[in-house]
Amino acid sequence: MAGIAVISNPHSRRNLKNPVISEEMRALLGSDGIVIETQSVAEIPHAIEQCLQRGVDILAINGGDGTLHYVTTKLAPMYAEAGRELPLIALLRGGTMNTISKGMKTLSGSPLHILGRIVDKYRRDERFFVAERHALDLNNGEQLGFLFGIGLPASFLQAYYQGESRGPLKGAYVLGRLVLSTPVWGKYAQRVFHRVRAFVAAGGEESPYENYTAIFASTVTEIGLGFELFSRTLEKDGHFLLLGGALSPVSYVAQLARIYTGETLKGAMFDRVTTDAVIELEGEYPYMFDGDVKTGITTFRLRCGPKLRFIQK
Repeated sequence: MAGIAVISNPHSRRNLKNPVISEEMRALLGSDGIVIETQSVAEIPHAIEQCLQRGVDILAINGGDGTLHYVTTKLAPMYAEAGRELPLIALLRGGTMNTISKGMKTLSGSPLHILGRIVDKYRRDERFFVAERHALDLNNGEQLGFLFGIGLPASFLQAYYQGESRGPLKGAYVLGRLVLSTPVWGKYAQRVFHRVRAFVAAGGEESPYENYTAIFASTVTEIGLGFELFSRTLEKDGHFLLLGGALSPVSYVAQLARIYTGETLKGAMFDRVTTDAVIELEGEYPYMFDGDVKTGITTFRLRCGPKLRFIQK
């Protein structure tokens, strides 16, 4: 057995509350692994190179959704270039929302608790149960991730990131304000909902709509707060779910129960399980990828990327 490597983001919200977490993890691992702290995204390739050199069996990621996004973007191509099989991935839930790990039903608890369970099972040479998920490949490998969105998903996160508080309670607060504001078209709803003009196609089929309130693509089932909007994404291996919503803001609020359970939304919705998609924006709008809100791209070419194996138990 070649051991366990932990790539730890000391700047994630949860890790900031425990500045000695890396030392605690090293003590927990003992001779069975290493902990690599990355102070910036630029240090991630060097951390992955250490994993390659050691031939680790398990890569544990201690950070939030954004940390997973940046590690995955470098991990898959570096291992492919080296001709090596990707290690098992353990998500230690070191963020505040941990939407991706929840969407994959991976181990829950604190980072130290999760790592402890993995180390114990590893030392006893027990089999891990895994969830296999494809990453979304954006623009030929420029970025890899699992949950992508334009319009409502990006602006919702922008509202969520305002102020200092984070976590599920903050997410529920933003959702609650939006639900109350939307029927009367209040200022909060106007700030979060806006139309995006775009050309959208999936698997070569063009969407009939031009103005969208939300565009999503995902290889995980959950959008956050327990809402299983993307339950159909697992229908076919090597596919992902694309949703192009031209619905009115009120229609989203009226269908919250359907969003929660993963039922198909009614109304102006381009809904496809596909291997590839193209989104061309008329103008520049913020987009969201694994919890990070970004700008600077107007053409998005999405396809099903590499398959990764995540430890569930």
